[in-house]
Amino acid sequence: MLAQLLSAELASKNISIRAAAREIGLSHTSIYRVLKGKNVDLLTLEKIALWMNIPLALLANTLPREKSDSVITEKLNLLLFRNPSLKDILKIILDGFEANLLLEEDIEEILNFAAFKIVSRNKSGKTI
Repeated sequence: MLAQLLSAELASKNISIRAAAREIGLSHTSIYRVLKGKNVDLLTLEKIALWMNIPLALLANTLPREKSDSVITEKLNLLLFRNPSLKDILKIILDGFEANLLLEEDIEEILNFAAFKIVSRNKSGKTI
């Protein structure tokens, strides 16, 4: 996931690997290694996090893990970091669940609707 994030950042800034490496303070080969999914040291990760304006802890959580649950948690953390308004919506859902105003079935129905919207958009030719 780190490679995907860095690749997306390079594309959004419309910058070459060599130019990014100069801005970050790394060698271009370090950037290539990250993009190929190779292991990186903490200093490299810290520089990339700073350049991408992402908290190091959040970026460190994007490194490969054994358990798929932790990957989902990491993706959710990144989603919430990049879309703070979603925190308010999720807080309402969680508070409703804790107060027994929202049942597990309700949450499942909400998520199924969101999944339906994604699939519908994808079938209509829009990218996800």
